[in-house]
Amino acid sequence: MLSTGIQDLALELVQEIVLYASHGWDNSPSKADLSQLRLVSRPFKAAADPFLFSEIVFDFIRRPLHGVIEQLNDLALQRTSAYRYIRTLKIESTEVQLSGPIAQGKYGFLLMHALKSLRNVRSIRWTLDRFEGIYTVLDGIVDLPHLEELYFEFSTLPTLWQTTDMIVLRRFAHLQVVSFRGRNLSSPLAASFIQQLRRINAANQSLRGLEIDFTDMLADEETYPGFCILHEIVKDVPRATPLKLRHLRVQGWNFRLDSITVPHLQCLSSLNISSMKDTGPDQQAHVWHGMIKANIHLRKISTGVVSQPLIHYLTSYTGLEHLTITSRKMRYEFVDDSDASEVLWAELCQSALPAHKSTLKAFQMLDRSEVRHCMSLDTIAAIRACEKLESLTITVKVDELESPDNVRRILITALDLPRLRTLDVDYSRPRRIGHRCQCANARAIRQRNEKFESVFFSFDVLRDFTRSLGSTQIIFNRKRYVAQVVDVEDNRVQFRVESRLARSGKWVNPLD
Repeated sequence: MLSTGIQDLALELVQEIVLYASHGWDNSPSKADLSQLRLVSRPFKAAADPFLFSEIVFDFIRRPLHGVIEQLNDLALQRTSAYRYIRTLKIESTEVQLSGPIAQGKYGFLLMHALKSLRNVRSIRWTLDRFEGIYTVLDGIVDLPHLEELYFEFSTLPTLWQTTDMIVLRRFAHLQVVSFRGRNLSSPLAASFIQQLRRINAANQSLRGLEIDFTDMLADEETYPGFCILHEIVKDVPRATPLKLRHLRVQGWNFRLDSITVPHLQCLSSLNISSMKDTGPDQQAHVWHGMIKANIHLRKISTGVVSQPLIHYLTSYTGLEHLTITSRKMRYEFVDDSDASEVLWAELCQSALPAHKSTLKAFQMLDRSEVRHCMSLDTIAAIRACEKLESLTITVKVDELESPDNVRRILITALDLPRLRTLDVDYSRPRRIGHRCQCANARAIRQRNEKFESVFFSFDVLRDFTRSLGSTQIIFNRKRYVAQVVDVEDNRVQFRVESRLARSGKWVNPLD
């Protein structure tokens, strides 16, 4: 009988292994192991390459110069097959330490041709933090034939370097998604970007996604009255051919639904208004009642306010898949908030979410500063009805640490969700004004962390967690924990920290 080696594995089996590995489970091959396997197995190479190289990051300032030049040479001369599979390009820094104009010119030429080789790239996320090299990158990406999504980040670019002609959107022929983020942005650059979008949409109605973050924009109400930017973008679009926006992100400006904007929102499925300029009750009522009137059924919602109009909207239809509630405003302990918000929160979990129990896959409650948007036994029991939930992010009141049994019951109820893949837990951190002793503050936080971890990894919780070992990831206090079986016979399990989480919520892969 012939022995079966790794080279003889069926492609379907190899793809299954790679898919399993991509979730990062403890007993699956690591990314480094897959890189080695692809060298000895054609099936593994065919299956692993798209996973290994589907995304590439240009962050050269943190890397040795020889490694940067070698990578750019391989891409520019197509010495590697990686360029075939790269779909997403992240440009965080193209700065390298070179001396002399000749060396800089050669590096710019090499960088431009390396970018031009990425002909299958669909999405580019670009952080602009310095003016040097901008036009080299633009010349390298402007003619990519499949480029559909552009995400610009200007938050760290000094105002002095923000010019109105630095980005010319009409040069990109196939744009469908545009994102523009710029905190403390200059008014001329913001106005230039809006006017470019207005002209592009008037000539070609291909835009499908729009993300604009003008938080703390350096402009006054005279530039855009009420910051109703969407009106300005769509006002010249022919009525016979409206836009078919599917995703809209509103940050630092107001979102209005009326006869001008509604025709372009009929296909909208994802809306993010977590940092809208006006979050008052009148604006909330306008948005959610307008959604009901326009018969727009969203599948993904991100908001910063739980309001009665939102609950009314969620109970008016079915089909919601993702709901994120992000509270960004700081509250202080001496503020005497009414119980109205707590009642609304309970109504959201007990009345609105069950209407989407057959479709809801992700529910996130991101609130580390408030005590009113926290999980309780009643609300987690209501969420338990959403049996298709795969990702759950909750905040537990720090006061609950005084009665750890409640915390255990909340965690056990959450882990009992049959399809849960990720459980992210944090606790509220009420801020006190007047604490000058940072050491005492840090010591109190450390003590709370230790107390919470002792509850979090208690026997009862571990027992429920190990029932589905390998299927549920636990994240606590922005750390990802991986379960390892220590003793198979006794079924003893220990936890280790795999990696810290970034502020965005995504965990950092040390191999990237």
